[in-house]
Amino acid sequence: MKLFYTTLLYCTSLFFMSCEADKIVVDDIISRVTFSKTELVANGSDTSTITVYFRKEISKDKVMLDVEVDNGVFIESEEGGNSLKDISPERNIDNELFVEINLKSTTINAPHNIEFKVGQFTKNENVQSSKSTPASISITSSSFSVQNNFESEIELEGIILNENGAKVSNGTKVIFSDFYADGSPVNGSFRNIKNTSNSESKVSALYSPGIIVPNQFITLMVTVLDENNSSTNIQASIEIYVNEGD
Repeated sequence: MKLFYTTLLYCTSLFFMSCEADKIVVDDIISRVTFSKTELVANGSDTSTITVYFRKEISKDKVMLDVEVDNGVFIESEEGGNSLKDISPERNIDNELFVEINLKSTTINAPHNIEFKVGQFTKNENVQSSKSTPASISITSSSFSVQNNFESEIELEGIILNENGAKVSNGTKVIFSDFYADGSPVNGSFRNIKNTSNSESKVSALYSPGIIVPNQFITLMVTVLDENNSSTNIQASIEIYVNEGD
């Protein structure tokens, strides 16, 4: 045991310069990693506080931590990036060296694989992910009127949110539709359709009613689809007035 600690102290004080790789492993440097949450909702705003603890025997000025995640961003990153470099640890009241960082989820529902690196030594951990599911959707239009021809178009945008008002995970699907006042379909033209949610939880389309009777209101609707591509009751609509074209 005495030989082990002698080797450990010698290596941790010199591992950047002369310690052989087979005499020290990453667990001799990083004692443990804790997470305030081990699973994040893929809504682009859920967070977990990560605390990295180092062996007490290690000199503070010998440790600089790099960390990188393949899915997520670190709040401490000035550019909202997925990596942090040269983090210097502090000591807590128990004389432990530690680094505290905060991981934020994206809207990609996939594990957050994290690599911690001190010099040539790496330690890998992960935080699991859960899907952010839709609870509501809103729709806006670039104009509240359109002409009754295929040359006149308006832009539609939908924003999908979960039950807490946060973004949904990427890939939530919707369908756009149009109706006359009596509920029958207009069968207008939707194009440039982006019917799966992106990182901003948005969907969009360009719409033209085509050649129809002018001077009437029509309803444009967006409906969220379930995993089987069936319509749900999560929907939103907007009324648009159709003018006579030139």
